[in-house]
Amino acid sequence: MNGTTQRFTARDDWRTSALTRRMAALATLGIRIVVEHAHDDLTGTTCTVFHHSPRSLLPERAALPGAKHLMRLFLSGELERTDPEHPFLDALAAIANFEALEQWRLRLIPCCLAADAIPTGGTPAQARRSRLMPGTPPSSGTDLLPLQNAATAAALARIGVPIHSIDQRDATPIYLTARSPVPLHEQTPFTVPALLGLFQNGELPSDHPFVIGRQAVLNFIQLLRTCQDAVQHTTITWRNRRDRRSATLLASASSQAQDIAFHHMK
Repeated sequence: MNGTTQRFTARDDWRTSALTRRMAALATLGIRIVVEHAHDDLTGTTCTVFHHSPRSLLPERAALPGAKHLMRLFLSGELERTDPEHPFLDALAAIANFEALEQWRLRLIPCCLAADAIPTGGTPAQARRSRLMPGTPPSSGTDLLPLQNAATAAALARIGVPIHSIDQRDATPIYLTARSPVPLHEQTPFTVPALLGLFQNGELPSDHPFVIGRQAVLNFIQLLRTCQDAVQHTTITWRNRRDRRSATLLASASSQAQDIAFHHMK
């Protein structure tokens, strides 16, 4: 890690940590994420550490706030109040939609669309985005489109496409509206096949909420795999009454290496 790299630490299980979702959303904005697991020999606890670049590495995202500042804006609620259509929020909502689809598939908890990204003081009719919430899905019609890709379905739900049902067979197709998505405020009318065609041909802009949402879900899935395979480190601590020093070693480091580290810390 270079000297400008910063870090977030997940004290809870990375598989259920909200921080894992946020790191995937940051990665979607071009912020580089590196994962390690650290075991503290003094406390006996293990935490997941996300190292990240201070800012986006993508030239088109250069105007975005730094990762730490963006996270503060999000946690304070300021980001949602001032920019409810921010790509970071689109990324997080698509990940939440993906997890809702997983709950529907695995635990039979159906979902329906709820209004999201409502301007301050506005009404649900002015919603610019949508998200999946537990509830009764719309009744199935005849014009349904089956999808295998949950990332695509989660991103479509972000822009107002209802999910009607999920087949519980091995293939697990997701059935959604093909031609009559829920209209969002000031949204240009579209059909799902046409939108997917534009996406496959590379004709959707990189900041389109569907593009952002789909990539965020793919990043989330990849980050979970990365966390599972992350390198394990051990933090050893030396201290006396006036001082405390720590060193981080690979978990596979020999006892001789730990002795050397202790010697240098004294």
